[in-house]
Amino acid sequence: MTTTLSRLTRQYPALPPAVVMKTALLSIGVRFDPLMVEAARTALPDFRPHTLPDGSKVQVPYLMKLENGSLVRLRCSEESPFTIKHQEGLSFLLLDEGAPFIQFSFANRPIWHDQTASDGTPLNACGLNQHGDMMVLNLTPACEYWSTPRNESNLSDIRNKRSYRCAFCGYGLPDERSRALGQKEGQATIPPLSMKHAAEAVSKGIEAGARHLYLTGGSMLDPELEADRYLSIVSGLRDVAKDVYLAVGSQALPPSRLKELKAAGADGVCFNLEVWDRKVWQHVCPGKSKFFTRDMWENSLVQAVSVFGKTNVHTAFVIGAEMVFENTLKDPETALHSNLEGVRWLLSRDIHPILSLFWPFVGTDMEGAAGPDLHFLLRLFSGVHELRLELNKPFPGNLACKRCLYMQVEGDFE
Repeated sequence: MTTTLSRLTRQYPALPPAVVMKTALLSIGVRFDPLMVEAARTALPDFRPHTLPDGSKVQVPYLMKLENGSLVRLRCSEESPFTIKHQEGLSFLLLDEGAPFIQFSFANRPIWHDQTASDGTPLNACGLNQHGDMMVLNLTPACEYWSTPRNESNLSDIRNKRSYRCAFCGYGLPDERSRALGQKEGQATIPPLSMKHAAEAVSKGIEAGARHLYLTGGSMLDPELEADRYLSIVSGLRDVAKDVYLAVGSQALPPSRLKELKAAGADGVCFNLEVWDRKVWQHVCPGKSKFFTRDMWENSLVQAVSVFGKTNVHTAFVIGAEMVFENTLKDPETALHSNLEGVRWLLSRDIHPILSLFWPFVGTDMEGAAGPDLHFLLRLFSGVHELRLELNKPFPGNLACKRCLYMQVEGDFE
């Protein structure tokens, strides 16, 4: 029987079948099944409910854990050739045009999710998330780009302003999350109680087997203040996180501050460029372009290699975001060339790109846009793989791996 995956595997022989499979699941999704609603009662839930054809909304799981160890974000699509079938216990079977091809389970809530800190505070309200063996700590979710208008509008609703937020981003509005964590705009300080709760949650995650800790948060307009913020977080977690890989996922920081971060206990950094083309970068990431500049961003990445070492500096792209607006790279061939140009530039300087897929979420400036085509993604991943082989720069697997990368395929080349 000829299936979707068998056809794709023959068409892209340079790619491992696991990469082809994961790319297809992320790009064209899995057909919705009521089994997903049942599984969501115990699985880690998606923070965005799935909308059924009749407009009603249901809760579905967030992640699929494949039997080969890969983690994949669940994407529901009524047109997908992939369906699911229940096995015994918590196990499921993925089918491709009716043919079984791999077993999987839905990722459960992390063990600390239903526990409390020593003072009774729920640990799931401490700014920590976990996918696979990676913990992501976000103690400052509000982004100052969201609250900085690009004109003199007096609109009180931040969502209706034309702000400096990144065009693909739907996560950064100052709201109850940031207020509960004690975050205040323009201040780098982390409240001691928030830091204490985070340390307890991280400790529980490590006890349960987490291997990576990624620190992130909303952007600040002042890079020196942002460096102060992350320095305090790294210092506050140094003791409890000494047995895991700790990476700082801030904006590009002043090179003069990088040695401080390393001395405080950071193992690596990930300053996300999001898109490669410089002109497009101004439109997709207006805040980063205005307040940091592209030259500063690239220089910070290059200097970080000299501080943290050749396998400890990363930057993420949001693949597809560079193709959305009229003044961006609408032509797929141009976009493909641009991305590969960026990958070569980065790898030749020992900066490791991570290619995340663009999904057009509701509430973003790119809401309703089409995501990247499956064949575009497979061609891009083939080209990146060839570049890594040519330059002898394999993906390090220290910051993240296939057991935690759920929107990326870099770890699936192992």
